Amino acid sequence: MMYLNFMLSLMLMLLIYIFFYINNYNLLMNLMILEMIVMINLMNMISMNFLLIYLLYYLTIMVCESVLGLSLLIIYIRINSNDMIKMLNLKLW
Repeated sequence: MMYLNFMLSLMLMLLIYIFFYINNYNLLMNLMILEMIVMINLMNMISMNFLLIYLLYYLTIMVCESVLGLSLLIIYIRINSNDMIKMLNLKLW
């Protein structure tokens, strides 16, 4: 049963990576896809019977990461009035 859960989570992870590769328009969708990847990793850790304290640490870091990403996205939207990746200026020079 554990092998089946592990294989299912790997297939879900692969599917979500494909969605992440295909979706390159909105930053919010990319943040949601990254959160799904983190949630699948959490499900994987639960199915492998990790210690509860490590799961709580992982869950706490996951929440902090999502809040930080969402707050940066809100700041970006207030400055540029959209969340399109095409409008993001990544030129360093």
